[in-house]
Amino acid sequence: MRTAGLGKTSELWRQEVKEEQSKANQWEEKFRDAQAREGALKRSLVESQNEKEGLKIRVSELERSLYQYRSRNSAIELKASQNRIEELKENIEELKTALQNRDLQIELLEVNNERWKEQLHQSQDQVRSRDYVMGEALTQVQEVADHLQTLAVQADVLSLKYESKSDRGRELAWLLRQKNKSNRSKVREIETNAKRDAGSITNTYARTACQNPAKYEGPDAGVLEKHDGPTNAFIGWRVGKREKPLDQCGR
Repeated sequence: MRTAGLGKTSELWRQEVKEEQSKANQWEEKFRDAQAREGALKRSLVESQNEKEGLKIRVSELERSLYQYRSRNSAIELKASQNRIEELKENIEELKTALQNRDLQIELLEVNNERWKEQLHQSQDQVRSRDYVMGEALTQVQEVADHLQTLAVQADVLSLKYESKSDRGRELAWLLRQKNKSNRSKVREIETNAKRDAGSITNTYARTACQNPAKYEGPDAGVLEKHDGPTNAFIGWRVGKREKPLDQCGR
């Protein structure tokens, strides 16, 4: 049986319909597959967006943590710097106080030095006066000793002269010898006392110089030396520049 105006049989039409239905089914299946892939892509996109939001939140948290960490470290460093500054301020104050104390000590030492210089000059004047007086006394003692020695010689001559003549002469000679012994004892005693007094003055000066060496340094310091007096035994002192420290102190 043929359809009118088409020139095709129903069998051909049925075959074409089946083919078209088969193609439609294929396209429908492809469409469903495409819809399924689209749904999967949408779900994947949603998951990616969610993951992105989570990453943003995580990044924000990390940034906040980093800021807090830096802030905390900055606060710690600032506190440490402030403590260090306070320590330096305290050290500066201590150094200022120590410097002021040192300045006061220097001023006190300068005042004491001036006072010691005045005392030294006074002591030097006193010792010079005593040295001069002692030298004069020793000279007079030597003159007296020489005179007594002359008298002793004369007494010996007279004793020898009178001793050979009479009992009265021998008695007079004995008295002259006793007087001569007495005079010699007095001369020795005077010389001993003079030497002792001279040595005492010198020892006092030397002991004072040893106890306070700073007071006896400089161009006007006393210098210990032997006195070129008649006895050649007096230890005196003169004023002059000391070339080396006092050796009487055992230094």
